[in-house]
Amino acid sequence: MAESLRDIRLFVAVYEERSFTAAAAREKATQPGVSQHIRKLEEQLGVTLFSRGGAVLPTPAGDAYYRGCIEVLRAHEQAGLALARFGGGLAGEIVVGLMPTVTRCSLAPALARFIDAHPNVAVRVVEAYSGILTEQVRAGELAFAIVPPVQGEIGLKSRLFLRTPELLVSSATSGLHHLAPVRLAERGPLKLVVPSAANARRDRIET
Repeated sequence: MAESLRDIRLFVAVYEERSFTAAAAREKATQPGVSQHIRKLEEQLGVTLFSRGGAVLPTPAGDAYYRGCIEVLRAHEQAGLALARFGGGLAGEIVVGLMPTVTRCSLAPALARFIDAHPNVAVRVVEAYSGILTEQVRAGELAFAIVPPVQGEIGLKSRLFLRTPELLVSSATSGLHHLAPVRLAERGPLKLVVPSAANARRDRIET
């Protein structure tokens, strides 16, 4: 079966107009040309699509073929509409590094907005802690990473992305829950769970 979209459109026009002349005007073709296309299509399919005894009426085979042709044309139109959003924006591939807290809290909506604006970009996210991500950026494995502020990192450029205040979370019995400033050195022995020395946030906590 070798019919083209042009053949299908001409057939649909004849079917809906019930006239070779009207179909030709609709498709900006000549009446003999439309008649020839339909005859060729019938030869390829091995069936008669229209009776030609005065009025141009579809045969049962023509009715069945019309239903299939409408689905083909609708699918072709939908495919074109689906491609329309890929006509602009950035293109390529990017690998970025995010810490687990960022991927859980912010990744999904931000990634959805970016992909909607730039559907031609393939985004790959690497999830790790700040020390590992920093080294991967330095090695050229990541385009960028979002990590806590770092000082004196040779070979890296950084800029403030978000201001995320550190919070001291304590129990109600610790004596640290009031609103006045707290000097930890003046408190008794405390048990603190803090990031390891390799985590960039550790410096801020110690400060």
